[in-house]
Amino acid sequence: MLQCPKCLRQFDAGETVCPVDGTPLGADATVPGANARPADALLGVVLDDKYRLDERLGEGGMGAVYRATHLLIERPVAVKVLSRRLVTDDAARERFRREARAAGRLQHTNAVAVTDFGETRDGVVYLVMELLEGRPLREVLAREAPLDPARAVSLMLQISAAVEAAHEAGIIHRDLKPGNIFLVQRHDSPHIVKVLDFGIAKIAADEEGNLIDTLTGAGVMIGTPRYMSPEQCDGAQLSPASDVYSLGVILYEMLTGQTPFTGISPLALALKHSSENPRPPRELVASIPPALEAVVLHALEKAAESRPSDAGEFRRELFAVAERLGLEHSAGFSAPTIETLRDAGTETPSGRLIIDIERLRRSRAAAQTSELGLPTSEEDVPDTSGRPSGAGGGGSQPSAPRPLVSPAPAAKEVESAAVGGVRPKTGRDWKEWVTQPLAFVVIISAALILVFGAVLLRRSPVRRGALADARTNRAGDESESALGRTLSSAGDSSPLGSPVEQPRTAADFYANGTYYLSIRSYDAAVRDLRQAAQLQPDFPEAHNRLGVALMRKGQFRDAITEFQTAVEQREGKYPTAQYNLGFVLQQQRENEKAVEAYRKAIDANGGDYPDAYYQIGSILMETPARAAEAADAFRKAIEQNKGRDPEAQYRLGVALAQQKDYAGAEAAFREAVNQRGGDFAFAHYNLGLLYQQTGRTEEAIKEFETYLQQAPGDENRYRAENTLRDLRRQAAREKAKQR
Repeated sequence: MLQCPKCLRQFDAGETVCPVDGTPLGADATVPGANARPADALLGVVLDDKYRLDERLGEGGMGAVYRATHLLIERPVAVKVLSRRLVTDDAARERFRREARAAGRLQHTNAVAVTDFGETRDGVVYLVMELLEGRPLREVLAREAPLDPARAVSLMLQISAAVEAAHEAGIIHRDLKPGNIFLVQRHDSPHIVKVLDFGIAKIAADEEGNLIDTLTGAGVMIGTPRYMSPEQCDGAQLSPASDVYSLGVILYEMLTGQTPFTGISPLALALKHSSENPRPPRELVASIPPALEAVVLHALEKAAESRPSDAGEFRRELFAVAERLGLEHSAGFSAPTIETLRDAGTETPSGRLIIDIERLRRSRAAAQTSELGLPTSEEDVPDTSGRPSGAGGGGSQPSAPRPLVSPAPAAKEVESAAVGGVRPKTGRDWKEWVTQPLAFVVIISAALILVFGAVLLRRSPVRRGALADARTNRAGDESESALGRTLSSAGDSSPLGSPVEQPRTAADFYANGTYYLSIRSYDAAVRDLRQAAQLQPDFPEAHNRLGVALMRKGQFRDAITEFQTAVEQREGKYPTAQYNLGFVLQQQRENEKAVEAYRKAIDANGGDYPDAYYQIGSILMETPARAAEAADAFRKAIEQNKGRDPEAQYRLGVALAQQKDYAGAEAAFREAVNQRGGDFAFAHYNLGLLYQQTGRTEEAIKEFETYLQQAPGDENRYRAENTLRDLRRQAAREKAKQR
């Protein structure tokens, strides 16, 4: 509901201004910044000779929030003042102090920073926080929900990161809701999420880890009913899993535009949270990916022990799904290092560092792309045989298959050509090397090459335009972009090209869309690629790239339409777009259609498309009766990648294990491990399961131990630890019998 700040009437989300007095509507005033309020007696007051209250921003359950100025350093801050009616209430005063302590213990980018707490001689109790400029999530949802999956994931990853930090500090928030989440907009960067209002937070342990008393006892229901966990509604003992339930409700609302349960009273809501199952999100919004729906429903389990145990586990689960689906997300915000600033700036003779913001933004985007393992080459161009070197484009995989009894590895299991950034030491200092005559000649030659390269780059937009306008019908040409996995690490992590400042032609907009796609600015990519397709309707490459951008935003149905258009415009001979079509259909669980699209991609590429075979195998192995077909598909992928494909070897092992071919499965898992240099945790896990099933206890113990060393934070860790404990007991009994 939206509220008029003048007459306080409430209206549906479809209204933007109050029909009574014409005042722009805002969200309900539960957080700082929600609505402006009339002036009060505290305006202009200076608290403890430090903080001048300049403007009343809003009012919450504990008191009012003001924009203020820290007079000693002339910095704007936010000051929360405890309500006068609560000043004489000892419990309220203690809860206010508890908020200061809880927030003060958190040092996280996504948690509001509390800098001071005090009480004046006049009895004004206040809390000083960083001033946030932006909008509360409640207002965003009231106007824009449902959000597309990519945006919802981006926001929730940041929200859960803050709650994870709270849980690690022994703090349970207990009142997570959109009204307590603020979106801060900073120039030239994504929204930064801030979680605030720890006013009823439960500090489960002190700095030494000792449990301490809370202000609310068992049997007391406290929080916001629409976002409360079942145990919270029942007044039972709370755990971090209670916050996970609230995070699930918020994610549900972001994706569908409504909370799982509604009721005419808090009691009615509490009963629904405790007894009714939520309606699956995909019944409300069909475009939500099934894997993302599974994350939401897992967080909304009735029993606390059935949910992720804390926000950290929930966040890892969400992050893995986002990676697998290729959704754009921002896991948090980190300030640039001084080295990054120096690389993006120029130092003046006086010692001042002048930063080129555009260069800084591009370098950070490139670094983020490199960290996520995303390919950044201009295209995935086929080799001389016409076979793509990898269908890279997102480093993501479809829904993971089930090896023996465990989930498959996460999506980012890509083979790296090099690990680490430490250079070997040489026996000569670099300054000494530069002074050598031969080195001097090399440096001069390199400089000339760079100058010549710069000249060519200035002509690149013209060349790109020529390529776009003079497109060929050859499958896999230089204007392709593919989704899916990649078998090799990203080489050059720089953005593709540079944006055309004043685009006019379809080629210009296509070049801009390509650039924005490479730096993962998907909204801008969709805008410019769509404009390119409108200016030049017969432009299959633009439709293909537009489909990729839409898929990255989680708009799967629109992406399917663009890929189909690209294929039609190439008269059915566009393997990359056909592969992409299969990939998106696979995310939508339309598996038969996905297999058909993959097979057409293979046919259009002359029968040689290893990644399409890999994806076909991944789909077929979900049906145990088709494990033999899946194994054949993985063998094809391995063969066409000249035998080096650890992911396909791994899944081949799973398919063979499903057929009880343990010898073949062991050989495939071993080959996967060898091709990864021994570092393939999930292959070790499955070897452990295989040895356990075949009675090879000592070997199983060794494999599970290796798995735990290589993947200490994986979701199967507890199962592996329990299995390992049983195996060790079994081994001890066997040794005792031999004696």
